[in-house]
Order: sequence, then structure tokens, then C-alpha cells
Amino acid sequence: MAGVRREVLRFDYIPGGDAERALQEGRLLPADELPAFLTGMLRGIQALHEADVLHRDVKPGNVALRNGVWSEPVILDLGLARLLDMSSITVYPAFMGTLPYMAPEQIEGRRVRKAVDLFAAGVLTRQALTGQHPFHPPGVNPQDVAAFGSRITAGPAPLPDEVPAPLHTLLDRMVSASEHQRGSTKSCLRVLADLQ
Repeated sequence: MAGVRREVLRFDYIPGGDAERALQEGRLLPADELPAFLTGMLRGIQALHEADVLHRDVKPGNVALRNGVWSEPVILDLGLARLLDMSSITVYPAFMGTLPYMAPEQIEGRRVRKAVDLFAAGVLTRQALTGQHPFHPPGVNPQDVAAFGSRITAGPAPLPDEVPAPLHTLLDRMVSASEHQRGSTKSCLRVLADLQ
């Protein structure tokens, strides 16, 4: 139809598969690539936040690894994204996201802020390092909402010994049950910059 305008999102093709496939194949994030991976993730999230966009669904299947390399993550799929400065069609309480990567405030159906994307990035990074979800021990039902909330409060599974103490502290902070303790992308990136 002439004169009809349609809005579209166009994404580049990213060769190399995604983090979900890498984990399924047993290809874990090497500790020496952790700073580059986390920096890439946080810069991507920061770019979204600077555009007043919340992703709300950061998870392994939504993070491409350019050329299959962990140190080159690309955040994809804005299907659940929301503009921060616009009124939302979401009616609260609302349960939006992928449960194993949802922050406590998402699980509780509260209005979400930028800290939800930091939480999901922290969960994903810990899972990429160890091959195990930090809050779901093997054999536990990852869809059990009530149990997941209590496991977040109890704290994540430990990280490998080769993770440097400042990164360990940063990753612990990012998956804090309290959204106010997670900091911001800017403060997290500052920690990473200080390590270089």
C-alpha cells in the first residue's frame, strides 16, 4: 500500500552462534576472557540504558558471540524491551522475562528499573564461567518461582578460584537480591577499567 509507513528493527547478522549454544556444547567462558566479556556485556547494556531502553530479557540465547568468541558479546532480541521515558502497556504486577534470569523485583511483578539488566548479565556471566546456573543447582526445577526467590536471597554458588577478587566482588554485587546494591553500568565498568 502506498503511503503506509512501517517501523522495523534491523539487526546485522552476527556469525558465531550465541552463548546458549556455547554452553550446550560445553564451551565455557575462560577466566582470562572474563574482563572482555563482561565489559562487552556492560557496554551493550549501557548503550541501551543511555537510549532509555530496558532489555528485560538478557539471557544466553539473547547474547551472540561474534565469531564464536566469548570476548565479543552482542546483545540481541529486544522483544521484551521497554522505553523508560514512555508510559508502558505493561500492567503491574506483571511477570515479564525468562525466569532463571529474572531479578527478584521482576519475579515479584514490581515495576522494573535498569538494575534488572545488571542482574541478568551477572547471572549469565557466572553461568558462562562455571557451566551451572548460580541459583539453580543441578536437579532443581528452574521454574519453581517461590524456591528461586529464596535461593537468590541465600546467595549464588561460588565462582572459580581463578576469578580475581575485584571481579568476584563485582559479580556478587551484580546478582544481589537488592537492586540498590547492584550499582549501575557506569560503576561496574569503572571497576573493570581499574583492573586494566
